[in-house]
Amino acid sequence: MNNLAAVILAAGKGTRMKSTRAKVTFPIAGKPMIQRVVDLALDSECLRVCIVVGFQKESVIACLAEDERLEFVEQTEQLGTGHAVMMAEPIFHDHGHDVLILRRRSPAWPRNYVPPVSGASAQPGFLHRPHRFP
Repeated sequence: MNNLAAVILAAGKGTRMKSTRAKVTFPIAGKPMIQRVVDLALDSECLRVCIVVGFQKESVIACLAEDERLEFVEQTEQLGTGHAVMMAEPIFHDHGHDVLILRRRSPAWPRNYVPPVSGASAQPGFLHRPHRFP
């Protein structure tokens, strides 16, 4: 894929974790979960990475290493995954990027792994295919 970009969904509250902390800031092997997802996107040669923030947005942004390829949009109301993706759409509108949508589960993927995408064509657009490992 040429001109690859990513949207990382990081606005959720993590209610099931029963914590006041944003779930994506919890460490996994010494790094915040969200940093591992960002690293995956950057290692996969994404030219731009849009992170959708919401709950405790300041703490989410603060736990990330600075990188000029990162952009942030806010989802002020948590209205679901589709709504979160819609918050990022204006950043990529008319830019010709193929856009990979990553969620908090993405740190489980090996480095440099871009999951298989269905419906990929010559037309740029939003690409997402849930992938389960056996």
